[in-house]
Amino acid sequence: MENEEKKKFFGDFQNQGAKLIFGELDDPVGLEKSLGGIDVVICLLTGHDQEILFNGQKSLIEASKKAHVKRFITSGYGLDLFRIKENECSFYIPKQRIESLLENDSSIEHTFIATGLFAELLFIPRFGIDIKQRIIKSFGSSDVKISTTFSDDIALLLPDIILLDASKNARINLASFTTTFKEIQQIAENITGEKFQFIEDRSYENLTKEQLYNQVTEFVKSVYARGDGYFDKPFNKIHPKLSKNSNNDN
Repeated sequence: MENEEKKKFFGDFQNQGAKLIFGELDDPVGLEKSLGGIDVVICLLTGHDQEILFNGQKSLIEASKKAHVKRFITSGYGLDLFRIKENECSFYIPKQRIESLLENDSSIEHTFIATGLFAELLFIPRFGIDIKQRIIKSFGSSDVKISTTFSDDIALLLPDIILLDASKNARINLASFTTTFKEIQQIAENITGEKFQFIEDRSYENLTKEQLYNQVTEFVKSVYARGDGYFDKPFNKIHPKLSKNSNNDN
């Protein structure tokens, strides 16, 4: 992110009344000081740098404990890591290691959140829906169920999730809605009045386990195709208090 983009990014938060606190992950003393008086840390570290994803979160956890933070929410989101085998995909290894670290640490509460694929990503052609070309690509069979969440819904739900006792030291799944690619095709055709070509995308089947290990996009497709991207009882559907999300489950 360029400097001007950063200024706008942080400025938008400040304009909404947010108080910005700055700290460096490689400065444990300064990081601890910056976290003083904070009850919950929501980690949003992301990217493909495994060192940052693990060591960065670990540094933040250690500083949080020293600052007496009560709860740490890991940078998980996306797939339910409990459904992914150890060392199945390189991208998820540091996230899995962080979860294991917190599960074995009673000095700070934790919450692990899975959201499925962000709904916005479904409209990127390589993930499934190509509006311009009128093409729908499914992950495996057309009737496989997929749970997905809008990023805005995650932000809206988080405050209430934190306040629920059921989220303490828990692994929870969220979903704005659950659907199938066949249903998406029907909706797209009803809205546009045009036919969409339907393709069952099984590209991941041509890859070995070793190749999937390093290709996160294809790996995600394979997880959905085997049914592990479907949440039958999302946390926000079984807890009435979590009613802020603007989308209803299909």
